[in-house]
Amino acid sequence: MIDRLYQQGQTSLIDRLYQQGQTSLKKINSIKMGTDLFEKIDSVKEDDLPKTFKLLTWVYFLATLHSMHAIFERNIRALGANSCVQHLSAFHTTANQLVLVEARNGEAVPAWRDSEGHNHPFHSMVDPWREAHRIVDTVQSDCIVALGMGGAFILTTFLEQHRDSVLIIIEYNTALCAELFHLKDFSLLLSDKRVLFLLDPSPSTIEQTIIRSYQPMLHGTIQTMPLHTRIALDPPSFQHASAALHQAIDTVAHDYSVQALFGKKWFLNIIRNVRYFPAAPKHIPHVAVAAVCGAGPSLEEQIPVLIEKHADYCIIATDTSFPVLMQAGIQPDAVIAVDAQYISYQHFLGFSPFSIPLFVDLAIAPTVSSCAADIHFFASQHPLCQYFSRRLAIPTVDCSGANVSYAAVSVAEMLGATRIDLYGTDFSYPWGKSYARGTYLSAQYAVQQSRLKPIEHLFSTVLYRSSLQKIKKGNEWYYETKLLKRYRLLLEEKSKRLSAVLNAVPGSGAPIHVTVIPQKRYNSWIEKTNQSGYTVLKQYYSALLDLSDPEVCETLLPVAAALQRENPHNYGQPLLESARSYCLNEIKKLLS
Repeated sequence: MIDRLYQQGQTSLIDRLYQQGQTSLKKINSIKMGTDLFEKIDSVKEDDLPKTFKLLTWVYFLATLHSMHAIFERNIRALGANSCVQHLSAFHTTANQLVLVEARNGEAVPAWRDSEGHNHPFHSMVDPWREAHRIVDTVQSDCIVALGMGGAFILTTFLEQHRDSVLIIIEYNTALCAELFHLKDFSLLLSDKRVLFLLDPSPSTIEQTIIRSYQPMLHGTIQTMPLHTRIALDPPSFQHASAALHQAIDTVAHDYSVQALFGKKWFLNIIRNVRYFPAAPKHIPHVAVAAVCGAGPSLEEQIPVLIEKHADYCIIATDTSFPVLMQAGIQPDAVIAVDAQYISYQHFLGFSPFSIPLFVDLAIAPTVSSCAADIHFFASQHPLCQYFSRRLAIPTVDCSGANVSYAAVSVAEMLGATRIDLYGTDFSYPWGKSYARGTYLSAQYAVQQSRLKPIEHLFSTVLYRSSLQKIKKGNEWYYETKLLKRYRLLLEEKSKRLSAVLNAVPGSGAPIHVTVIPQKRYNSWIEKTNQSGYTVLKQYYSALLDLSDPEVCETLLPVAAALQRENPHNYGQPLLESARSYCLNEIKKLLS
């Protein structure tokens, strides 16, 4: 009825009825709103109730619907551009599964009603606010994932007590959520920039939201806030949410551990590479069909094929495979390096300086970037790399696979390759071998070996750093680790997004199952330096002094992770200040 009146434009009539209904409320306080009201009105006989009073009862019923509609609209507006708005807006009527019940302190508490008419409140029926404060007082995190919304007493209290926080609310069942939004005004909560509201999210949506939003350096730990009465309505959905949450936390923990280990090193490498950033980029090889070479043991058996097809390929070597190819008489057309550790220069010992184009991550160790006369920097997703990328027009390369072969495939695609053949990308240890012969480790271990520790023993230390799983492949076998398997799966997933056709040349390692999906070409390698790296570094130093730009704050997070590793109890704003002081001091030394 209320929707029909709205559609007919009778808003003034509704407003008048609403005012009259508020006046009549005192006379009909024995009748509760919602379904109870509707049933009670129908049960009253005409002779038992004056017509005028019954009319006022209907006026109040309309007023109640008007109020609920207004509350719902406020909640919808508060969600802004949230993708769930369209779905929620389709539910203008309620399913009468939820009701508001009055707590002892007079607060309206949402409850769900079972088939027997019993109410199950989401919060305390004595004082839901006191309950909320008691729960929030136990929270030791600035990032909370709420499993169920309820009356939002706990969530509102959390935001009041944790100013620099993130609150992720997960809800299921659009119809039920629409009914809740009709009953109670959550507009202040939902419009808060610290709040992320997910309705019927997929596991991948939950994972990506947490990965994007949760920063251990700023928020400390992450905690869940389960609303058990709400979860009881839909256990399977919330179980899936919990599983996705744990998967996301594992991913964040892995990324955080890498940042904690390399945060300072990355920063020092980046500012030094930017300080001496080359003024004019040099020759970039033309790529039609690329051969990306990893340093897996299969490369040894594939070298004859590479020699035969060299004229048809643009050979792109990873830094580890570079000496293997050179010793086999194959000079690659380009080399890729991403390792931030200074020891990576050993890949190029005996070949430096060389004129082969060297493509390197901006966070590469300067000992590596100084090895080549023809250097081309690219930016990974490291926030400081992205900061300088936007100001120095450094191409961004997808390095999310966390290994150099993955980055090499990305570079080959951006250089225009229509087909990319993979050599020596085993992502495993075929026959128990870690690398092809000829890497810098071969020369290093040959010197270090002794009668008690032969070279095989030294190479085995590479294998047994992680737990191994032995897998048979026909008459062959290989060892696989969780990390190497992850690398392989990420590359297989990337094959679905490539504009080039990816082809894994058969080898002795783990088979790579690529998917060919024709894509429009959108990548290109563009280098256009408009100003010197020295100038941009000075601008970054000035921006750090102010620290009002969120983009600049984000660049500090990897350094903050490294500092937090040294002092685990430091997080949030104090940790950010420590990271800023460290960065300012290092840049000042470099600029002086």
